[in-house]
Amino acid sequence: MARDRISIDELRVDCIVGIHAHERRQPQPLLLDLDLGLDLAEAGQRARIAATIDYGRVADELTALLVFRRYRLLEVAAEELAAALFGLHPRLEQLRLRLRKPGALGGRGQAAVELRREAGDFTPARAVTSFGERVLLHQTREAGLLLLHLDPGCELSACTQAAPQTLDWRVAGSLVRAGEPLRGSEATAWTDGHTPAYVNVGQLRASLFRCESPPRR
Repeated sequence: MARDRISIDELRVDCIVGIHAHERRQPQPLLLDLDLGLDLAEAGQRARIAATIDYGRVADELTALLVFRRYRLLEVAAEELAAALFGLHPRLEQLRLRLRKPGALGGRGQAAVELRREAGDFTPARAVTSFGERVLLHQTREAGLLLLHLDPGCELSACTQAAPQTLDWRVAGSLVRAGEPLRGSEATAWTDGHTPAYVNVGQLRASLFRCESPPRR
């Protein structure tokens, strides 16, 4: 078990969450608490961000998924967020994730879901592709979470997919979309069933995170 931890407390995300009609119309706040277990010795000794997990990036990733997915159940949200974090951050060994829904009980109290997971709880499915590698991190009837690894010089072609709702962000490497280099990891949602082409123009493998889901309701 990892002795070291990185924590994020009370990350607020305004999003659609819940099963009732009024919850599907109006965003409401979720509060997220997160403990990440990993070895921080190298980062502490060498002051290298690559030797740890960037908590700012983690907060952006979790926020992007929560806003895009419009979850019905906190349990589904928590499991997907955990699967995404283990896929995106190979140094992560364990996590504790707690989602709180302040408005769930009409002001009488907060409802919450908490889970604890280890890296071995998720088994990604890997497949060799024409552009490199496709890694399925997590799949349910509601969504699929993917890592798409592009080899140098390869292209992930534009296509119209069965999943009309798609969320993408750059994870690593030198990716170009519509002639423009992607910088940082800003998430982009595609809601018309069409995803653009991506090209790896670098000398190393590049990676793209993708969430595919059915039409929003």
